[in-house]
Parts: sequence; structure tokens; C-alpha cells
Amino acid sequence: MKLALAKLTTLIFIATAFSSCSGLNIGSADAAKEVNKVKKMRRITEHWSAEVDNSFRSRVDNGSKVFWKPGRTIWIDVYDTQKRESVDQTLKKLKASASKERKDIFDFKDGQIHRFAYLLREVTDGKATDAVYSHSIVPTEYMLMAIYFDKAEDKEWASALAKSAQFQ
Repeated sequence: MKLALAKLTTLIFIATAFSSCSGLNIGSADAAKEVNKVKKMRRITEHWSAEVDNSFRSRVDNGSKVFWKPGRTIWIDVYDTQKRESVDQTLKKLKASASKERKDIFDFKDGQIHRFAYLLREVTDGKATDAVYSHSIVPTEYMLMAIYFDKAEDKEWASALAKSAQFQ
């Protein structure tokens, strides 16, 4: 009995310490939501994946992989270059065709993947929506993610998602 009580006391102490360190009230609705959001790598194609938590629904729409939930939508397409052009040539074409109104977020090489992303504000039917357009390029193909979000503070989430693309 004393051993069981000691284990219970230890578990309560650990849970309390975790909740105070993480900033979550262990009994709050926010804590329950965070626990239920499991970040995982979602397979996009045979070779590409990206970190999209399990709170998103998904579908295929005209060949595009789409993840969505209220306030956030992700459209993903993969294009085959069949080694017809180098990564630098593909990057140059993508930059040339990107909107002149864009605000570049990042442009760097990460292992075998060259990553280029920019922020763009789009207006449709009088409503402004922010989007991060991310290109992840390898010698044989590239993945485009168009990441739309309603809240300005979600730009960091969109940028992190863009950087999560992996090629195997």
C-alpha cells in the first residue's frame, strides 16, 4: 500500500512539474488539445513527406494532396524534373515565375534538398489571405506546398511546416 501511494505521489509530482514547465494547466482544455495533436510525418508521395499534425483532414483534389482544418489549408503538389535540369536551373525558373509582390522567407540548402519559400498576401473576393509558398527541390523532382492561414501569428507555423519536407 505504501509503495502504491509513493508511486502515485511521484506521478502527481511529475505531472505537476511538467505542466508548470510547459506552461500548460494539466487539467485545462488547452492541455487536452495539445496532447491530442500528434505531430507526424505524413507521406505525400513514395519519396516525399511533411510534418502535419493529426488534427488536419485530408483529401486528393485534382491530383493535389490537400490538408485542411479551420483557419489553415495546405495544398501539395510534386513535379518530376526527370533530371532534365539541375536544381539551380529549377530554382531559377521557380524564382522567375514567383510573384514580384512576394516577401522571401528562406532560401538555403539542407542536405540534398534546396529550400525556397516566400510569403504572399492574396486577395480573393475582397478577403485577404496570407500564404507561404514553399519549394523543396532535389535533382529529380520538387515539392510545392501552398500553405494558407487566417491568422498572422500562424506564419511561424507555416514556415516550420515548409522546412519539414523530407525526401527519401
